[in-house]
Amino acid sequence: MKGIILAIFTLLIGINNIQANCDCEELSLKKAYNSSDLIFTGKLVKKEVLTEEINAPKIESKQLYTRVIYTFELKQLFKGKATNRIIQIQTKYNNINFEKGKLYLVYAYLSKYLLTNNFYINGEKVTPFFATDICTRTKELQLVEKKELKKLKKYAKHHR
Repeated sequence: MKGIILAIFTLLIGINNIQANCDCEELSLKKAYNSSDLIFTGKLVKKEVLTEEINAPKIESKQLYTRVIYTFELKQLFKGKATNRIIQIQTKYNNINFEKGKLYLVYAYLSKYLLTNNFYINGEKVTPFFATDICTRTKELQLVEKKELKKLKKYAKHHR
């Protein structure tokens, strides 16, 4: 009996943790398109985890800041401008996990602020960069429906 109660308790804790990490509303394709600054398909060629110590003005001390920089080889551009075939996207550490060598459809936005859950360094302005997270429609390309890609092509033609 104790084993069953423990199993149910563990299951409930696991469900709550999953829900806590997925507080995103499902974006419609049109809303995702309009709220993104850059949309493309690309192959992940490099993943770099950077941890640095930065000033945290709110408490006048230094804090660790960890982010992930993903480098993609551009395959198809639906929205935004790309000056070459290589695009870098940043995420919060452990927010989204791309795998090297796989193709992705990426919805990115231009961020002017650090990407962090750390209250003490939240909101600090930085040089703008492209970012994505689990609340966008970003996903592995093989999981994207063909009709989504067709609609993206249509939106791209109308917005040029």
